[in-house]
Amino acid sequence: AVDVDTERQLIDHLFFDEWKNQTRILVTHRLSVLSHADRIFYMHEGQIRASGSFEELIEKSREFREYTLSIMKEQGDKAPASDGELDEIEEANGESN
Repeated sequence: AVDVDTERQLIDHLFFDEWKNQTRILVTHRLSVLSHADRIFYMHEGQIRASGSFEELIEKSREFREYTLSIMKEQGDKAPASDGELDEIEEANGESN
């Protein structure tokens, strides 16, 4: 429960500085940090529904792709990997602007 600037400082400090060579477990619903994770476990209703990198989940898990797209639209979140990622997710999901 931190603001965006504090979150960025924490992620930068912990992922790329002090703890960069240690295993870390991050629990989040914020899409902006997913590009920093080596492996994501997507959970729904207490069950792991899919796992992999962000790119793998977008490609292989329709449920994750739909969830990601809905959150990005709802919260106006910036795509984790690139500015064009929202378009790529929508195309993979069969939607267009």
